[in-house]
Amino acid sequence: MNKIIDNNLDTSLLVNDVIFKSLFIDNIDILNKIVKDITGYNLDNPSLVCNELPIKRKNEKFKRCDFILSDNNTIINIELNNNYYKSLLIKNTCYIFNLFSTNTTNGELYNDDLEVIQLNINNFSRFNKPILDYRLKDTTYDNLYINNIKILDLDIVKCKKLYYSDGVKRNYLKWGAFFSATTLKEIDYILDDILSKKEKYRIMEKLRKIIIGDENMSEAEALRIDDKIRKSIRKEGKEEGFNEGKEQTSISIIKSLLEDNVSLNLIAKATNKSISEIEKIKRSIN
Repeated sequence: MNKIIDNNLDTSLLVNDVIFKSLFIDNIDILNKIVKDITGYNLDNPSLVCNELPIKRKNEKFKRCDFILSDNNTIINIELNNNYYKSLLIKNTCYIFNLFSTNTTNGELYNDDLEVIQLNINNFSRFNKPILDYRLKDTTYDNLYINNIKILDLDIVKCKKLYYSDGVKRNYLKWGAFFSATTLKEIDYILDDILSKKEKYRIMEKLRKIIIGDENMSEAEALRIDDKIRKSIRKEGKEEGFNEGKEQTSISIIKSLLEDNVSLNLIAKATNKSISEIEKIKRSIN
């Protein structure tokens, strides 16, 4: 007997880094379409990039971006923000500058062709527009200081309102409505307007599987997905800038999981560390 699927979804279902990764890790082509429709950037051959930013200073906090796509000289970091808090904008801004500096090798002149774009998908409203495009400019003449770094904020709350009221269905409004949809029926309706039948079927089937089997994913499962992202990197050079501090970040993850009383077996599976290594870290905490 098939399990009955509740059509009432939590409003934050899609703007959740674990759900988002589960949905798009095997549907990069559709994620690329989303990025193009919202930002205007079309990656010819997008690949997933390790999302662990390097730890460069002692006692620096572990940093993990939500989802990073890369193609040649373009890097797009997708940040999913469910709630607004005081330091959110500072954190996101640090991420994009860190990404830019990480992908420029020491001693090399900064590459004018390198572009780093951060797409913030926000499940809250702060301004009166559904999408805002930020650049570094002066305050007097509106001159660009640098063109390599761009930040886009998508307000999915406003997008949804405009999607159902505005006569012109702009593509970014459609995706904003998708991310803020509250039922499977609504998602099905919205996707009719932006994806082919085959693409829509893939996304809907994946969503149903997530709802049936992984509605409450654990932190260990989130780490497993992140690990899958790292292993999916196809070009050797892509990970070079992220290797620094890799051991420190792994220890940080293990400590966090131990504090949450996650079993040693699950931690070992999620981090590729042996039980003895994890026990050693546990003793150092105690």
